Amino acid sequence: MSLPWEFPHPFKPFVSIHRTQENNMPDSKPKPGLITEFLPLTDPQQMYHHWANWPPVRQSNAHILDGRILHSRYRVYRKARQRSFIGICYELTLQLPDTPQPQTQIVYARAHLNGDSAHEFAETKKRPLYPTPLGTVWHLPEQDITLWIFPNDPQLPHLPDVIAPERLRHHLPYAHLPPGFNTPSSISRIDTQIVHYYPEQRCTTRYQLHNQQTGKTAVLYGKTGKNDHTRTIYNRLQTLWTHSQQHRLPFLVPRPLAYHAAIHTIWLAPVTGYPLHQCLTPQNAPFWLSAVANSLAALHRLSLSTNLHHTPASLLTEVQHKSDKLVFAYPHLQPTIQQLLNRLAMCLPYTAVPRLLHGDFHLRQLKVHNGQLVFFDFDEFAQGNPLQDVASFIVDLCLSEYPLADALDMANCFYRAYRLYAPDPITDEHFLWYVQYQFLTKAYRFYRQQRPDTETAVAKMLTLASKTTTFFQHLFPHKEKHP
Repeated sequence: MSLPWEFPHPFKPFVSIHRTQENNMPDSKPKPGLITEFLPLTDPQQMYHHWANWPPVRQSNAHILDGRILHSRYRVYRKARQRSFIGICYELTLQLPDTPQPQTQIVYARAHLNGDSAHEFAETKKRPLYPTPLGTVWHLPEQDITLWIFPNDPQLPHLPDVIAPERLRHHLPYAHLPPGFNTPSSISRIDTQIVHYYPEQRCTTRYQLHNQQTGKTAVLYGKTGKNDHTRTIYNRLQTLWTHSQQHRLPFLVPRPLAYHAAIHTIWLAPVTGYPLHQCLTPQNAPFWLSAVANSLAALHRLSLSTNLHHTPASLLTEVQHKSDKLVFAYPHLQPTIQQLLNRLAMCLPYTAVPRLLHGDFHLRQLKVHNGQLVFFDFDEFAQGNPLQDVASFIVDLCLSEYPLADALDMANCFYRAYRLYAPDPITDEHFLWYVQYQFLTKAYRFYRQQRPDTETAVAKMLTLASKTTTFFQHLFPHKEKHP
């Protein structure tokens, strides 16, 4: 039995193995900051043998060809260690006995320390589940693990309705599809690709619809959330789309076609083009980063309602809480972390005129379509200081695959351009404050996901945060000293 959907690799998995006869699977090194019982789960080299013995793999007579970690989420409780857990999303490449071609299958595992997996498994079994060649949901009591076989998900029970073609037919936005695809009978086949899956939160899917009679195809995207907050995102998209079509914005957004409340899904028209990060170079950075700065400033000028508000004080409280967990994991980094926190507390910016924020602005949120930028991902809109978005983008550049010297040059280029387009005057010291805040936030996010070389990466981010003033000093030639 083959799977009715596929999992391409549009985003880069952060851990992967490729199983060959010559691969001896060396033991992994211990990872500081992670509870010992969870260590094997974060290493595909160790997990290869566990995957092969998992009941869904063993009972289906499948053979593991490859495996990778797509996402992980780690929650540690310092005062109640037994409440800690880890959720890891694996993508397995399998050879099933009745299919000639290898198949890929996502499996989401949640591991506990206090026996919670038994209750988790029992609750999940009470609701309808979608059958796959590897089953639906499994309990591994000896490891205190619950396994969900995609598209089954602990918080997205409606996910099979947008993944399995036979269910999807009941929900497609036929009135908004191109001619020739406006009825279920006109669509002979649906090819489903998972673009991005964040377990328990959301899933973005690409659909290719086929009309056998005409030989034509049509592409549709779906963004599925876990609750009706997805409707708020749809309303934002509608407003942004209207503005962009009236030439009131220097950037585009995907066209929202419809919202399906029962399955918490936004239907979107496709956007052709290519990701900005694939074409951005130090040579063309002045052109593209000026366009990004202009577009971001235009977003900041918009008046859109949002219930989330960020102030320097609220951000400081948040990053102090996150830093406590970093110190717990890496005690030797405590002096650096504390020095950064002291600096943030001493130089707390005043609360600026609140503006609309993207909330998660980085290079991979941008695409180029016919020479124009396209913005994506509007889940985290908030009100706050626009420098929060500016710093987020700059920190992302500094942590990208560009050499640091090139990344800093591009960051400087972007910042200078944004100063020209900004809706309000910019205070350089406030910019430095937000950059340091973002480095600390990124360090915690990296730690929480337990990526490879986590400790090394966290230490690098903290070093960059400590040297923020040095890196950006030449941006402010009229200033002599910064906090």
